[in-house]
Amino acid sequence: MYYDSPGMDLSVAQAITSTAASTNVYDYTLAGYGNAPNQVWGTSTVFGTDIGSAASGFAQPCVYMTVSTAFVSGGGATLQVAVQCGVDNGSNAVSTWLTLSETAAIAVAQLTLNATLRLPIPPIPSTAALPRFYRVNYIVATSTFSAGAVNTAIVISPPSGLVSTLYPSNFAIL
Repeated sequence: MYYDSPGMDLSVAQAITSTAASTNVYDYTLAGYGNAPNQVWGTSTVFGTDIGSAASGFAQPCVYMTVSTAFVSGGGATLQVAVQCGVDNGSNAVSTWLTLSETAAIAVAQLTLNATLRLPIPPIPSTAALPRFYRVNYIVATSTFSAGAVNTAIVISPPSGLVSTLYPSNFAIL
């Protein structure tokens, strides 16, 4: 996959203490958030694609997150990870982010060093316009974190052999 900045993930050792969006945004046109693409297809101002549809013949993409610094909270904070997309507003930016999917609240005790999460990116609703931009939103609730950081990327095939350590066996994210 390509990202807002070439070679970068959505989050690289991003500290999460309160609700925040990923540091980087995936731009389907590869121009980068806020930049006009060099080549235009479809309409000349607003265009995008549904990366979750897997219509391109590839496996369905997912958000893959690894805890790079264990989370700490004196108040029992929880974390939700939300996959969001946005349509180009005609000025190479997003006016509103649409949440496609999100995890349940993850307790601080589960956010240990090297814990992983794999969250599939579903197709966009049939009533929504095709998005150009994708990001992750980290939603902190109950309290705040005094420490904790993540590495997050949109990938086609997450590393093999790794199973999410954030959920017990037989847990399904719907």
